[in-house]
Amino acid sequence: PVGDKQTQPWKKGQDEVLGTVAAFLNTEGGTLLIGIQDKPREWGDEPAIVLGINPDFRWLKKDRMDVEGYTHKLLDLFRNSFSRPSVVATNIKITYEEALDKTVCRIDVTGVPRENNMEVYTDVSVQTVHGTKELFFNRQSDTTVNVSPSTMTQYITSRFNHPYRNR
Repeated sequence: PVGDKQTQPWKKGQDEVLGTVAAFLNTEGGTLLIGIQDKPREWGDEPAIVLGINPDFRWLKKDRMDVEGYTHKLLDLFRNSFSRPSVVATNIKITYEEALDKTVCRIDVTGVPRENNMEVYTDVSVQTVHGTKELFFNRQSDTTVNVSPSTMTQYITSRFNHPYRNR
């Protein structure tokens, strides 16, 4: 359940944000908009639906039920869930925009350097096909994918340069 009918914080939604941001970090970067409904392909040229993030404010601390509190919640979520918390300050920028009188959260992510041990793993709350801890996400076309350990190894080996590889 999402929106005004939601009765508790939506852990799956938080995990989707974590996975997508981790995937952007592990690939070429990207932009995530929170508060915009994913647009099914069959909609064609119809605009996406703006939901806004304002209903989520009620799950924040009483004195921080605004965009500042939302930013703090996201930053804490990233720092506590990513294997490389330093990427939060260096590779993630959070801003807000108004669309149809609703607040939308924009997260711009730059990919991490393609060097060995720079890849980002994440922990999630909701069980995925590969568990909840030290998961590896990447982007494949317009999709965030939680890849298997063998696929992760192949991806990292082919994508992140090892310092001794070209000697």
